[in-house]
Amino acid sequence: MLASSRSADPKPNLFASRGTTTPGSLRYAQAAPSFHGGHAAARVALGRAAAAAGSGCKQPDDPAGGGKVSVTFAPSGRVTAARVVGPPFAGTRIGGCIAATFRTATVPPFSGDPVVVTKDVVVR
Repeated sequence: MLASSRSADPKPNLFASRGTTTPGSLRYAQAAPSFHGGHAAARVALGRAAAAAGSGCKQPDDPAGGGKVSVTFAPSGRVTAARVVGPPFAGTRIGGCIAATFRTATVPPFSGDPVVVTKDVVVR
């Protein structure tokens, strides 16, 4: 029988380094939950973004009314894309402001593919 140069470690590695190996940077390896549980977090985050956009983006000459924003969340929990869909805001300065506001939303990290969520926004 040949002896292995590697010592046998009967304990599994319970840490994930995320590319770093310095002390203090290790975290317990844990599977991220699926986005299914993140819908409530997305509603809260996008609700806050909608309120901020509705009150903070309008200039005197901008149109008022309702619109939709399509937001893509990456598994990291960050928004990778936010765009205003349809009139009266799509392609306008206020639409750009609304989309930028929605890009600041975050949800807890999740497993799986990116998720697209739509949200209504009202600008008065």
